[in-house]
Amino acid sequence: HVETPIGNGIIIHSTDKYYTIEMDEMITSIKKTQCKIIKDDTTNDLLEYCYGNLAMHQFSMRFLERICNDEQGIKYPLPIHIARKKIPFYDAKETKQTIKPESNNGIKLEYFVFDTFKYSEKCTVYNINRDEEFAPVKNPNGNSSPISARIAHSNYWKQQVIKNGGTLENNDNDDNKDKEGTND
Repeated sequence: HVETPIGNGIIIHSTDKYYTIEMDEMITSIKKTQCKIIKDDTTNDLLEYCYGNLAMHQFSMRFLERICNDEQGIKYPLPIHIARKKIPFYDAKETKQTIKPESNNGIKLEYFVFDTFKYSEKCTVYNINRDEEFAPVKNPNGNSSPISARIAHSNYWKQQVIKNGGTLENNDNDDNKDKEGTND
């Protein structure tokens, strides 16, 4: 289905190397076209900028040693990414309490592991079905929570049983209990 790519940026293949562009750092013109349907040579519908980075990476020890042994970042320089964050702070002057800001009040400097892709000799990217392979856990409750991930996982395997000729004895979706917070 056509929608925004998932994960930590968009994977791009250019000049025989793979790169990931972090979603927050994509220029506005690319963000607006990231899910535009384009035609390829075989007249199949494709998505431009459709390959999201799920942050599920596997590296060889040799590769990691090569990158990590460059402590000064001379041979394998990595960009520093700026992340604007809501950073709690202690108000020592007035309230004498920890304040949790409602808007961004600070910056965090980060390195991203996917910036090493361009230094790899081999890189493989898998194109997967988002509904079957991706159930993030980012929040304690609601969307992208442990409960929503468990429900997605359970529903996937129920579909596989039916697809392969099986039947389910009780298909009243017991998972709905979790949505109401009545885990037994």
